[in-house]
Amino acid sequence: NNSHYMLKLSINSHVKNKTKDHQAFNYKFECLELTATEFMSHVLQGHAFCNAILKEGTDGYCHRTNSNFNGGQVIGIDIDNTNSGKVKLDIDNGYWAYNEAISDPTLKSSASFIYTTPSHDDNHNRFRIIFALKNIEKPFFLCSIFTERFFLILH
Repeated sequence: NNSHYMLKLSINSHVKNKTKDHQAFNYKFECLELTATEFMSHVLQGHAFCNAILKEGTDGYCHRTNSNFNGGQVIGIDIDNTNSGKVKLDIDNGYWAYNEAISDPTLKSSASFIYTTPSHDDNHNRFRIIFALKNIEKPFFLCSIFTERFFLILH
């Protein structure tokens, strides 16, 4: 359980769910320090988040770009149930239902929370698994390694 420590990450409360306004989406992040519960509240309100601590610009906002990356404490794993984003998976070929994920004992003990994304529907489940790290990781490639290894453990 990670509810007893604060998480640093970037939230964009200026957009909700999916948007085609890439300017608002990429340039209006704010670096915040939140509890896991506060973070989940932002996500469930449809606010975009960036799992990185971003450098603040002169306007007080953070631009979501690799060059502004300043560490990370949150890992999000997207489960889109597609093969490289193109072909929908089926039950016999790697499909992972949201209800299975929220019931998984490994995820129950290690994930901060799991939520459905705006593209989710009953016929094609899409969701995200969120993990909070106790410490801020620099460089962030360590988080990428964690993501790959954890995914292999689950499947």
